[in-house]
Amino acid sequence: MSISATQGSPKISIDDYLMVKSAQMSNNKAKLDGANALKLIESAVPAPTATQGNNLNVKV
Repeated sequence: MSISATQGSPKISIDDYLMVKSAQMSNNKAKLDGANALKLIESAVPAPTATQGNNLNVKV
């Protein structure tokens, strides 16, 4: 990554900027995908309750 300081302000190339932005967007997408997957799992697997049905009737 090349950084040059001209007239007191650091500058990076467009390619470097886009590379960093792409990495940030990929990271944010991964976080969103993880959060959405967790919501999907939680909605698909209900919390066990006493009124869930025959699966609680275990004969010994």
